[in-house]
Amino acid sequence: MSYSSIDKIQKVLAQSVFQHTLDKKKAAGRALGTIVEIITYYLIRQWNLSSDVTIELRLPEFGQTQITHNVEFGIHPCIYCQEYEIINPNILPLTSKKLLKNSRDISEVLQDFDLIDNQILSRELLQKNRCLIGRNINENKLALCDLKSYSEQGAVVEIAILKLHPFAIFECKRVGIEEGAKKGPTTIEKAKQGAYVAKHISSLQKIRSVDGKVFGALAKPDGNFEIQPYEKALNQMIYHAPVTDLTNFILTIGIASNHGNWFTSDNPNKELLVLKNSYDWLLFLTDEGLAKFVKELILEPLPKFESVQKAFLASYDSPRSSKRINQFTKVRILRDAHLVLVNYFSKNIRQIESEWFNLLSPQNQPIITLQNQLQTLAQKEWYL
Repeated sequence: MSYSSIDKIQKVLAQSVFQHTLDKKKAAGRALGTIVEIITYYLIRQWNLSSDVTIELRLPEFGQTQITHNVEFGIHPCIYCQEYEIINPNILPLTSKKLLKNSRDISEVLQDFDLIDNQILSRELLQKNRCLIGRNINENKLALCDLKSYSEQGAVVEIAILKLHPFAIFECKRVGIEEGAKKGPTTIEKAKQGAYVAKHISSLQKIRSVDGKVFGALAKPDGNFEIQPYEKALNQMIYHAPVTDLTNFILTIGIASNHGNWFTSDNPNKELLVLKNSYDWLLFLTDEGLAKFVKELILEPLPKFESVQKAFLASYDSPRSSKRINQFTKVRILRDAHLVLVNYFSKNIRQIESEWFNLLSPQNQPIITLQNQLQTLAQKEWYL
C-alpha cells in the first residue's frame, strides 16, 4: 500500500495501533514526533558523529547561565574515545557500576568523575543510547557509554569523554495543523520556543538591519561586539576561529516536519518561517521520507526489519496503565531494533539525504555543506 501523505499514515496508525486511546489520532501524532527524533538521531550517527552526541541535555543560555533549556541532541567536542571489552557471563543488566567493577582500565579513565549509575542494557535487552555514566563538574566534562556489541560472553563498550558545552545542537519540531482543523494554535508556540532557544544559546547572535539583512554579532571578552554579515561571521567561526574563540559558539540545526498537508517546504507558513529565520540550518523532513520510514520499518516491514515493528508495537499498542515499557525512543530502544536502524541508515544514507530532506535555510547550500561544517568543528584540537 502507498501512502501519499503523513496525514494518511497517521490515520492508519490511529486505527491499527492506537484504538485503545481516548484520542487515537493525537496519540498517533505523538508517535510520529518520536519517529522524527529517531530519524534525526540515526542520521547524526551515520554522519560519523556517534561519539560526539548527547541526548536530552540541559543547555544554558549565552550570558544567562541561570536559564537552561533541554535540547534534543547536542554535538560536543570529544577529547577521548576508546573501546573496552567487558567479559562477564552474568552481565545483565549492564550498568555503569558494573563497567567499573569489571574493567580496571575504565575505572582509571573515570577516576576523576562522579559516577552516574545508569543501565546501559537491561535484562529485556533495552539499551540506553548515549548513556551518561559520569560527570566531572570541575573540568566541565561528561563521560558517556555506547554499547558496540553484546553477547552472553560479554560486551564491547565505547567510552567517550566530551566537553560539557556543545558546538552544535539538533532540535526536532513537528508543526502544522491536523486535518479538519482551521488553525494550529499550539504549533506556533512550539515554533516560537524552538526559535527562542536557537537565538539565545550561542555567542554568535543574529541581528537585523532596517532592510532585513542578517548580521552576526559576536560577543567579545572585552564587552564589545564584532559585527559582520551573518554568513561570513558563521564561516569565520567554523573554519577559521581558534578553539579559544569557540567556547560559547553553537551551530544550531532544526529538523522540521509537517502535521498534515497544511504546508510544504515550498509553501511555508508562519511556523516554518519562524524556524527558518532562527536556526543556522533548517531541514524539512518530507512527507515522502517520513512515510517511507513508517511503511518500510513499522507498517509493512520485511522480515529483517521486524524488530523495529516489534519495538514500536510493544511501546504503543496497549493502554498506558498496563505494564508496558517503551522500547522505541531516541533515549531507550530495543537492542535488535537499534542494530536494524544502524544498518538501514548505513545502506540508505544517500537516498535519505537526497530524497527525505528539503533544505529551507541557508538557501542554495547542499546538505553536504552542513556535514562538512559539523566535521570541521568536531575535528578541531579541542583538547589543547
